[in-house]
Amino acid sequence: MYRGKTYLELDKPQLALADLDFVSNEQRDNEDLLRSMGNIHLRLQNYEKLLENEELLLNITNDDPMSYYRKGMAHLGLDDYDTALNNFTQAILLQSDYGDAYVGRARVHRMRGDRPRTKSDLDTALKHGVADPVTLSWHGLMSKDDGDLETAYDSFSRALEVSPHSPDLHIHRGETAFQLGNFEMATADFEQASRMRPTDPQLLFNLGNAYLEMGKFHRSVEALTQYINYDEDDPQAYLARAMSYLKQGEFELAEADSKHAQSLAVNNPKWRRMAADILAKIELKK
Repeated sequence: MYRGKTYLELDKPQLALADLDFVSNEQRDNEDLLRSMGNIHLRLQNYEKLLENEELLLNITNDDPMSYYRKGMAHLGLDDYDTALNNFTQAILLQSDYGDAYVGRARVHRMRGDRPRTKSDLDTALKHGVADPVTLSWHGLMSKDDGDLETAYDSFSRALEVSPHSPDLHIHRGETAFQLGNFEMATADFEQASRMRPTDPQLLFNLGNAYLEMGKFHRSVEALTQYINYDEDDPQAYLARAMSYLKQGEFELAEADSKHAQSLAVNNPKWRRMAADILAKIELKK
């Protein structure tokens, strides 16, 4: 059993399982052994074996919240959502601060399309110390969709403390900061993400708009021009670049972009009005 645990520490779960499985033939009532095997089966997604293992363990303990959690994960992996929900709930009843069990139950609620319960369980999971970046990002995205931008920003920030080199997390936090009107923070996140994804078109678009809001019009034009090289049919990009040209006094270029945006936005009255507003400002400047 010692060697099996050593294999686990060396991140070799298959070897650990083989060794622990050999030992388990003679120690079927060893709680520590069964817990170790359960964790390995869960990691390897051996769901049928995991369920067999947890039944043995529960016959000994009868009230192990981690065992019910692992059973919940197995049934979730097997698409048995009702049983998964029952097992996660039982784990929570046995240990009310079991954050991972709330995350597991939230996953079931998400699969069932129950958004309020999903968000409620995620909120509770974070209150009980869950701090993995995947869960924090999920919570941030849900909060952002709900319009709770401060909470979303906090969740993305906490996720970045754990995973600072994730471009997706920087993008999510940057977009949230932009919506909050914190353009300096948004720009910093977009720039950080762009260093990891220098040719990401959406990042170039985000940067162009952030630079525009910060008054960095030359850099805005540069970023938006690069974006337009990827997508020549996005009227929003031409409108943003037109504004940057206008702010720089490049009236002919601003006019050309505004008119082109109008031609692309035939079926979008909002963007056509925005283009008309820019053209009117150009006439006043001339």
